[in-house]
Amino acid sequence: VLNFPLYKKQIGETEYGLGWFPFGGYVKIAGMIDESMDEEAMKLPPKPDEFRSKPAYQRLIIMLGGIIVNVLLAFFIYAMILWKTGEESIPMKNAQYGFVCDSLAQSIGLKTGDKFLGYDNKKFEDATIPVVKDLLLDNAKVLHIEREGKTMDINIPDTAFISILLAFMNLLPIPALDGGHALFTVVEMVTGRKPSDKFLEYAQMVGMVLLFGLMIYANGNDLVKWIFPK
Repeated sequence: VLNFPLYKKQIGETEYGLGWFPFGGYVKIAGMIDESMDEEAMKLPPKPDEFRSKPAYQRLIIMLGGIIVNVLLAFFIYAMILWKTGEESIPMKNAQYGFVCDSLAQSIGLKTGDKFLGYDNKKFEDATIPVVKDLLLDNAKVLHIEREGKTMDINIPDTAFISILLAFMNLLPIPALDGGHALFTVVEMVTGRKPSDKFLEYAQMVGMVLLFGLMIYANGNDLVKWIFPK
């Protein structure tokens, strides 16, 4: 609702649009009860190509599609980073003048001459410094460095981890998320009984309340910590 489209174009039976705030993506599937709560469309007789007319296993595959893509994207990003950098180690004794930082390293706040001390309150081994392997596989959040005789911390952004986090969040069995839709579909496959549209509508509303409550709690908690720091 808030992210209204700036541009829309229909190709075939699918309408594509670009929201004014390009954050994430959204797909409204015909014949599916989702956060749009389009009750009028659900009152019409089911069409053969609609989501509700498909077998349960096909609906389950559709619901898990986004989650699977998030996981595959994360593996692809990790694989490309490891393929590019390998598992090379640099002897500590050769790093007495720090490291030469390329544009990518500089983009997260590093500078040529910085010395790497550790990450996430862990110290690098005395013998070698695993430049990429430890940071990547341990999903490092903060890099501890020494710059001009002073120690400081650098936050490390991780696109691959964000993709995994999105997959995990979407897999949660909460109505309104893909995991919630998948849960109801699995129950249908096990019991042989499909939940009624009215039940799914109420479940969707409960899920939205839970999600908004979680968002308010998380953001409110951050706001309180920012206003009243320890």
